Amino acid sequence: MLLIALLGCAARGARTLAPVTSGGPSRGTLILTGGEMLPGVRARFAELAGGADAEIVYVPTAASSIRLENGYVYDPPNSGANPKTVEFEAELARLFGVRRVTVLHTRDRATAERDAFVEPLRRVRGVWLSSGNAGR
Repeated sequence: MLLIALLGCAARGARTLAPVTSGGPSRGTLILTGGEMLPGVRARFAELAGGADAEIVYVPTAASSIRLENGYVYDPPNSGANPKTVEFEAELARLFGVRRVTVLHTRDRATAERDAFVEPLRRVRGVWLSSGNAGR
């Protein structure tokens, strides 16, 4: 499994590791790691996203189930909402050491293409893509 942590960071001096081919930020950092949410990687990601006051987006769409290091388990729904999402967001915020995490999840293309759905991506400086089935 490949875990990709994507961080669109507007911080000065951030080094672009891959060319930007979309309407996203012209500068930023891409962090690639495999399988685990390693503490050092999480800390660097949170730092680049703005530190303790940061808001990030976490995308669990590729995963069928996520087990955090503290034992918390979250199962992204195939459709509809999961009542545990708010609790999962709080657990992730503690894990990353940031102010707020927004879980952005759907497996429905029409939902994913709505402006209201992608709005959280416009106001954060960090996006973490969970591990899971790359076919999703």
